[in-house]
Amino acid sequence: MMKSNTAKIATPIIVPLFIYTLAGIGGFAFEQRVSIAVLSLFMSASLLFWSYRLAFALLGVFFLLALGLLDIKHFIEFSQPDVIAFLIGMMIVIGILEERGFFDFLLAKITSYINDGKKLFIVVLLLSALMAALVDEVTTESLALQGGDERKSL
Repeated sequence: MMKSNTAKIATPIIVPLFIYTLAGIGGFAFEQRVSIAVLSLFMSASLLFWSYRLAFALLGVFFLLALGLLDIKHFIEFSQPDVIAFLIGMMIVIGILEERGFFDFLLAKITSYINDGKKLFIVVLLLSALMAALVDEVTTESLALQGGDERKSL
């Protein structure tokens, strides 16, 4: 038990150091090596300590800001606040629906009509595809309203 905890704690430290070293061998610049090491720190720590993933993301942003690899202007510009606001709004709506028992009601209605596992799987698959398409359409429209097609400048 002690060995697995030690390995779990050491992994988010060892992985970024290993990647930093590999990037150095590969000829990456210092800024690139640090950026990829911070990304690997965030990813490995988030995977191993899932409940603290937000703290690791903020720690990564802090490292990038403190080392001068990211400035506030570009952070705000590329974080797409409109998409973040949309996602926060969706989370609020979903939270209210879940609190009111809407999803339990919906599940009870669906399962009262469908008794076969294959049919239930197909219905859930189709509903998920429909909902994902609706969400993608809304985010695509919000990005389009943001300022036109940015691919033209590439």
